[in-house]
Amino acid sequence: MILKPTKLKTKVEFLDRPVNKKSILDKIGALVLPTRDERISKMDVYLSFSFLSFLPNKAHIYLVWHDLLPLKMYDLYIKTDNSLAGKIFNLNPLMTKIGKHIKKIQLNSIINKAEVLIADSDYTRDDVIKTFKNVNPRVEVAKLGVSTITAKTNGSHAGELPLGKYLLYVGGADSKREIHLLIKAFGELRNNNIDIKLVLAGGDFYSVHEMNNSLVKEAILNSGFYDDIILFGYITDEFKQKLYKNSFAFIYPTLFEGFGLPVLEAMLYKTLILTYNNTSLPEVGQDYAFYVDNGNQMAEQITIMLAMSDEERSQRIEAAYKYASRFTWDKTAQRYYEIIMSDKAYEKLESWKWYENCNQFCDV
Repeated sequence: MILKPTKLKTKVEFLDRPVNKKSILDKIGALVLPTRDERISKMDVYLSFSFLSFLPNKAHIYLVWHDLLPLKMYDLYIKTDNSLAGKIFNLNPLMTKIGKHIKKIQLNSIINKAEVLIADSDYTRDDVIKTFKNVNPRVEVAKLGVSTITAKTNGSHAGELPLGKYLLYVGGADSKREIHLLIKAFGELRNNNIDIKLVLAGGDFYSVHEMNNSLVKEAILNSGFYDDIILFGYITDEFKQKLYKNSFAFIYPTLFEGFGLPVLEAMLYKTLILTYNNTSLPEVGQDYAFYVDNGNQMAEQITIMLAMSDEERSQRIEAAYKYASRFTWDKTAQRYYEIIMSDKAYEKLESWKWYENCNQFCDV
């Protein structure tokens, strides 16, 4: 069942267009056109992908919720928050506890503005319900999709592939990613005479001397195999695909995920995956990924993976590829649509009419 607008006043708006502050047209537009928040406040139905965005008071709000990271890892992230509030709540354990309580109140207030909360995973849905016991909105699940379509990127790094066998990490070096323990595991492998390199790619890995994460920086500089730790910085999608496809395994040592897109992405690019057995990761990776309970177990598990026969490795990679291929953005969009339609919110709007047997949304 597809809905179509029957009046011209019904429209779809994309509100996140970047504004060029130096553009004369954008400067004039800022003076005479409604602001983003003003336009949102007049909407009947609002689908938001960020709890940080402005939420209108009168609209039917469908809020996509990725995870409870700001609350669940508050103690860890507040240590690196250089804002005034961050410094205040990091003064002592009591202030940190107060700050975490305030954060919970803030998130609860945002959640209860929604008519329906759409979680990325069963784990996130259950986590929200358990954390906010009196949550008002209905909580549904729409699992994310993954794609091999490359995006156009400017000024990104596209270097040469490393020679020989290598382990790969792609992502950030924020506090929830235990990259320092991955580097430690890499050192253990090398100390056991295993000939392998480590590749770290992402915006935080341009230069070890400019790295903000002190644990990762020290781990690299103090490694006895410094020359075999390869940093690529931000990379193009095309080069990222090559890194995945030519790696021995993708290692994802993360303490918290609301879904875990990199796991599926690595499966689509046909490499082995090792990640942590926590949060949503087993739900997403299923039996197609390898798991450890903590970073100190990585070297042992990688050693087991290295002992696999070529046939066993190929079979596992192919099975994971077929599994990951089932996660598409079309299915995610269709699920959002089904959730909104099932809520009957549109029956309250005069400007919409129901149509059946349509294959796509009309242009509005």
